[in-house]
Amino acid sequence: MASKRVQELSTGLFFAVLVKESGPLESEAVVMVVLNQAFDVLVLRYGVQKRIYCNVSALGEPGGGRGSPSHPTPEGCRL
Repeated sequence: MASKRVQELSTGLFFAVLVKESGPLESEAVVMVVLNQAFDVLVLRYGVQKRIYCNVSALGEPGGGRGSPSHPTPEGCRL
């Protein structure tokens, strides 16, 4: 089990270095899990799963309209 975990961490570290050196990447992803202030996506091109955190206070007024916590905008989200 330890070797599997080390492999996963190595893959995550490599991906982080790739993104840091290449700059922002644009790719299709599938939402796997939706949480209160975040969601998990599977980035199809790279085969990695990442959690995207949303700044709920920057998303607009409560009430369910576009830009609300139930419909976050990309500007209010980060990895």
